[in-house]
Amino acid sequence: DFARGQLASEDSLARHANRLLFCDTCATTTALWHELLFGAPHPQIQTLEAHRRYALTLVCDPDAPFVDDTHRISEHTRQPFSELLLQHLSTTPEPVVHLRGDWDARFEAALAALSRQFPWAQTR
Repeated sequence: DFARGQLASEDSLARHANRLLFCDTCATTTALWHELLFGAPHPQIQTLEAHRRYALTLVCDPDAPFVDDTHRISEHTRQPFSELLLQHLSTTPEPVVHLRGDWDARFEAALAALSRQFPWAQTR
């Protein structure tokens, strides 16, 4: 249900987006978290994930300090999840940019990636 709700939210928000929609999570991340936490893929989530494409994926490296909030599971799952996500994304045709370093470096790298992928979009 979470993955279906996420996709429905994306679809709804995309209808009102001003040319670009940024998503913090997606069916791919939901599918991979399920696999990491439960040891096996969830077939329904995989089906949803297989039909969704994104113009650009920005992946934050776990090299930044851990923030213990209500949305994070554990500091110890960060590296294994990052590796699983990057491995999975390497098999897809969509462009992926791996953001590393301090917050300023990540921000600059994200802006550069957006400028390359969407030259018509003003990033500053």
